[in-house]
Amino acid sequence: MRAFQQALSEKDISPPLSALTHYHLGRLHQELENLNDTVTNFNKAVELNINDSDALYHIGLFEHEMGNATKAVELYSKAVMKDANMIEAHVNLGNIYADKEDFENAVYHFKNAVKCKVDLSDKEVKGTLAMAHKNLAFVYLDQLGKLDLALRHLRLSTEYEGNLHLEFTM
Repeated sequence: MRAFQQALSEKDISPPLSALTHYHLGRLHQELENLNDTVTNFNKAVELNINDSDALYHIGLFEHEMGNATKAVELYSKAVMKDANMIEAHVNLGNIYADKEDFENAVYHFKNAVKCKVDLSDKEVKGTLAMAHKNLAFVYLDQLGKLDLALRHLRLSTEYEGNLHLEFTM
């Protein structure tokens, strides 16, 4: 890793690193838990390509993991403005708003998540879609008292993730 970093810091690199390269470096540093280098590379990726919704999402995820929900909302929101089908950003926005008890915005983002055009052959994406339906169901049931909508989304959730275990507290 150190040799890779040293090579990247050389002045005579031509052409300059692309937004995609900085994005992947940011992901690598994120995996290695190098927080400053993660942020530096993600920010550089966005600077070089302001339309990079993946970089915006991953910076938002990083901020979210660091406990900065306000900054995460800003970045996730920018990501979904660039790519309305970014299901993970919608789910994370819904979760943040639900945690803040802003159920109107939580429902808005969970509904947008379940409307995303996604690749259902990807198990991770399918799991995210199941989670979006489940979270929407719980907001409908626990906070808004809409049993019919809650049941509908719980059914849809189990269609996408058949082994989902639901726990209700009475």
